[in-house]
Parts: sequence; structure tokens; C-alpha cells
Amino acid sequence: MPKYLTVDEAAELLRLKKQTLYKWICQRKIGSISLGGRTLFQQEELEKWVEQRKRKPII
Repeated sequence: MPKYLTVDEAAELLRLKKQTLYKWICQRKIGSISLGGRTLFQQEELEKWVEQRKRKPII
């Protein structure tokens, strides 16, 4: 079963302000789930999202 993170937990994981996450959600830069008036993030998807943005070293 997937683990879901609240905005507070996701912000802490990404070391971002909550306002930045809400802005990115509105701009569709980051995926989220709206459930019962709460915004949630699937932890596995959030970790994949971070990995995709990793800079590759110049060799």
C-alpha cells in the first residue's frame, strides 16, 4: 500500500516552504492528490520526481 505525505511532511522531506509546494501544485510542476479537502503526495512518486531532476555530472 502506498504511503501518502501531507504538505508539511513533503515540505520537510524536500526542504522547501509549504508555500513553494502549493505554488508548484498550481503550476502543475509537481503532482499531488486532493482528498477530502487535504493535499497529499504519494511518497514513492515524490521520490521519483526528485530523482528525475537530479543533475548528471559532466565527464
